[in-house]
Amino acid sequence: MAAALPYLKIRVGQQWYGLPVALITAVVPLPHLADLPGAADEVLGLLTLREQVMPVLDAGQRFGLGPTRLTLAHLLVALRHEQQQMALLVDEVDEVVQVSPADLHPGGESPLVTGSVPQADGLLLLLAADSLFQPGAALPPPA
Repeated sequence: MAAALPYLKIRVGQQWYGLPVALITAVVPLPHLADLPGAADEVLGLLTLREQVMPVLDAGQRFGLGPTRLTLAHLLVALRHEQQQMALLVDEVDEVVQVSPADLHPGGESPLVTGSVPQADGLLLLLAADSLFQPGAALPPPA
């Protein structure tokens, strides 16, 4: 049997998502971001973290929920996949959960979601590392 994999629970809007822990390099409060003229709507700016510069994406915008009204309560989750880095603006970070392949349901219609897992507080949508780093990848609009 395959081993359970750890996912960090993040909330964007009213939905909980799971980010593979192996991608995460840091979780930080929302700092000042450098402007990036001409960037896509989902790009909030540039973050310098530990001498590394990376784009910051509005997860709400990326997931089809519209632009997020920024507050000091928002957090950034810095990610690295292969040679790429970025940070996601999220509403909340919760806990790390272990997801067993036996509990995983297929992903559905979104390239950003690899599957889902029922949780006590609703469905946890597991995010796909490859698709998160592809420009323009988005979740289908909420029903």
